[in-house]
Amino acid sequence: MAVVANAITQGHWRLPRGRHPILILLRDCLPQEVPDLNSSLPDFFLWRNSPDSPPGIFSTSQTWDSLHPPSPSLPWTETVWFKQRVPKHAFILWVTLRDRLTTRDKLRSWGINVPASCLLCGSNPETRDHLFFQCNFAAVIWNSFFTHRTLSPPTFCYGPSQLLQIGR
Repeated sequence: MAVVANAITQGHWRLPRGRHPILILLRDCLPQEVPDLNSSLPDFFLWRNSPDSPPGIFSTSQTWDSLHPPSPSLPWTETVWFKQRVPKHAFILWVTLRDRLTTRDKLRSWGINVPASCLLCGSNPETRDHLFFQCNFAAVIWNSFFTHRTLSPPTFCYGPSQLLQIGR
């Protein structure tokens, strides 16, 4: 079994030569001064989550947390991911709010040769906001939705973030 003492010879780090990125990173991470080692003691891992934090015993969960910090909470997450949601609807709404729907403007930006015009109305370029909020066909559906629920439709709705604010 390898120990840290095996990487030190006559008070200097004994590292292989080379320009491999891992070797360069290893050289950058090791302290310039070689620590005084007592080779009779067992090695143990210390982990520093940030340059400012004190070193501690290695923890897989802390390592995961430092490599994958939590994303900031978005204002619409509770609207999409609530307890009684229909998974299919929640997923489509989530994709829509992140502007990741495969609309024609996206397909064209990827180099796919499709017409730019909206499939529903044929008059304007098909984008997420047009498809759901500016298209005449969408306006009929939204009006039907609001009328069916005896709600008054908003006079202006420019996009999904505005619609979520209306629903609160």
